[in-house]
Amino acid sequence: MDKDDYGKLSEKDVEKIGFIDRFIITTNVVNKRYEQSIIRSDALIYTFFITLILVIMLVTKHLL
Repeated sequence: MDKDDYGKLSEKDVEKIGFIDRFIITTNVVNKRYEQSIIRSDALIYTFFITLILVIMLVTKHLL
C-alpha cells in the first residue's frame, strides 16, 4: 500500500487536492488492493480451459 496516497485522501483541507485528483488516487488504491487477486483468478481460469482444450484435442486425435 502506498501511504502517500492514503495521506492525500485523508487531508483535512479539501482545497489541497481537487476532485479529479481524489478520484484518481481512490481508483489507484482500489486497483492495487484487488488487482492481484483478480489476475490470479483469471490466470487459473485460463489455464484450466486451455488445458481442457488441449486434452480434448489430443483425445479426439487418437480416436479418429
